[in-house]
Amino acid sequence: MEQTTTNPLKLSALSGKGDYALSGNGKELGQLNYTNWLMGKARIQVEGSTIELKPVHIFKNTIDLIKDGNNIGQLMFSADLTMTIELGHTDDPHHNTFTIKNTGVFNPKFILCDAAKNTLCTFRGKNNWRKFKHDFFIDDLKEYPHIDLPVLLLCSAYAINIFFERISAL
Repeated sequence: MEQTTTNPLKLSALSGKGDYALSGNGKELGQLNYTNWLMGKARIQVEGSTIELKPVHIFKNTIDLIKDGNNIGQLMFSADLTMTIELGHTDDPHHNTFTIKNTGVFNPKFILCDAAKNTLCTFRGKNNWRKFKHDFFIDDLKEYPHIDLPVLLLCSAYAINIFFERISAL
């Protein structure tokens, strides 16, 4: 986590239901698409691979990440609206835990941190009035060893969608 990447990354809203495209340097790096919006099922597509996001139960507090039929991680949501992203299994030496939380007051701003509370990046939201969603500019992205950053950033987009669902229900 030593250096900051120089290419500006952006999560662009594709629709009002929460689909996002991750792009950087003028090319698309991956997409988050909902397959069943009501049930919270989604798919991340990055460089020819697909990761399914499937809620464990109807309340969507825990979401399994499944690639090629294998569980590769989880997203978990707490009552204080902090979201945890776990990539890898706990017995894997490359198992990583990240948290994402809102720090914005009037505009959405989310901070993604690793388990040691080091900030990996900031998602700065800008309202996209055509799609009734926010586009997010990813600032100060730091390299992190053994992590597929597009997958982590698209999992973060899914977590941000769940955050907006929860605060709209309050």
